[in-house]
Amino acid sequence: MTQVGLAGNPYRIYLSAIPLNFYSISMLGISILAIFYSFQFSWLRLAQPAYKPESAAGDHDSHEAHGECHYQGKVPPRVANLLLPLAFLLALITYLFWWTGQAKRATSVVEALLSADYEKAIFVATFATLVATTLLYVLQKIPMKELQSYFLSGGTEMLPPIVILLLAWAITGVTQQLGFSTFIGGLLGNALPPQLVPVIVFALGGLASYFMGSSWGTWALVMPLALSLSVTTGANVPLTVGAVLAGGSIGDNLSPLGETPVLTSAIMDIPVTGHVS
Repeated sequence: MTQVGLAGNPYRIYLSAIPLNFYSISMLGISILAIFYSFQFSWLRLAQPAYKPESAAGDHDSHEAHGECHYQGKVPPRVANLLLPLAFLLALITYLFWWTGQAKRATSVVEALLSADYEKAIFVATFATLVATTLLYVLQKIPMKELQSYFLSGGTEMLPPIVILLLAWAITGVTQQLGFSTFIGGLLGNALPPQLVPVIVFALGGLASYFMGSSWGTWALVMPLALSLSVTTGANVPLTVGAVLAGGSIGDNLSPLGETPVLTSAIMDIPVTGHVS
């Protein structure tokens, strides 16, 4: 926003873009219909898998996170083991947002949330949640050796998304240093009608997220270009930001390289290709 001369609070623009993220809102609606009303795409030829798996076992049976589930027979699964850490994490993040914002002399709760130190708050809340969750599991007599093994295997699963993000941010930094956004804005800014900018940004983000497999990487790559085009053409900035967020979400749903489809397939114990289909 600073580079393109766009005034305003970045967090307010982000909040105003959430209702304009039409793709993600539609996906949430379809998910609710599928879960509670058995809504399916049986009429759509593309929705039918092109193969039939030979067995019910998924591709992830050999994965470390699935091959070491020895303690599950001794400790019954509990919903509280999921909900309590999640509630603790969200509550602590919200409190730290307010606390770090208050440290900057905010006069209201909203102003404190807008001026919070988000990176520090999320890091501290996540670390505290890991410690609290470990204590919760230890109290249930889950061996520390098992917790250590799952902590390392879960962290290993997150390495590919982290690497993708680092590479995407590196590409973004290089393109900014080369003036890519300024070049594209000057080249296309006068030729594009403002109504088409969100559409083009959404299509570009969808393609990038599918081949990159990373929504965050796509947002980091496309957002500077989108803001430059929106300012140059006079397009609606929140709508353009919403289009960037929507386009990056496509890869999270459809890309075989995406961390979300891979982790979802692992959780449901089905092949990644079957889940994507």
